Amino acid sequence: MGLTGREAVRKLSVTISSATGTGTIAQKWDIARRIRCIPVAETDVYTFQISDADGDIILKRESQTGTLSENVDLSLGIATTVTISAATQDGTYTVKFDMH
Repeated sequence: MGLTGREAVRKLSVTISSATGTGTIAQKWDIARRIRCIPVAETDVYTFQISDADGDIILKRESQTGTLSENVDLSLGIATTVTISAATQDGTYTVKFDMH
């Protein structure tokens, strides 16, 4: 039997202005098993990055088009920021951390 953790979705809104925006992840010792980034429109292209408290990159995806959905094992106690840059459209992006 596999390990089951918290069954929840943690959401983070990232406001994009002049093609860039940053959101701060609430520090809590949970593990996200899937990360999703939902842009304003599915035609949007952007760079998605998650960093730790030292600014070191944990995950980076460049030239992402539309929704990013990826299986990961990400500690939300270590990850501190989500940065979206080079976005082709300003607005609010939603980042979802799926835990189970």
